[in-house]
Amino acid sequence: MSTQRLEKVRVGIVGAGAMGSVIASFFASHGGYQVTYVCDVVEKQARTLADPFGADATTNVDELISSPKVDLVYIVTPPKFHASMSIAALSHNKHVLVR
Repeated sequence: MSTQRLEKVRVGIVGAGAMGSVIASFFASHGGYQVTYVCDVVEKQARTLADPFGADATTNVDELISSPKVDLVYIVTPPKFHASMSIAALSHNKHVLVR
């Protein structure tokens, strides 16, 4: 039996509204994940969501997507942004979930 310890999946959340908060709480309550980055067009909202998790906050989605601190990008934005953000995240070899 292997005793190798698995690292936590580092999650970046794009969209710090009500659903972004629910998603962040979900990941924080599961031991295999760590919220490391939050992005929102409103800087104060991004910081408000990021701070309790000790995560970085930004208004620049490309900064989150290209960060080595993020393994999985969870996109919680209006649908018209889903495709472009997903493609950008995938091009940076990130795992992607979309709500």
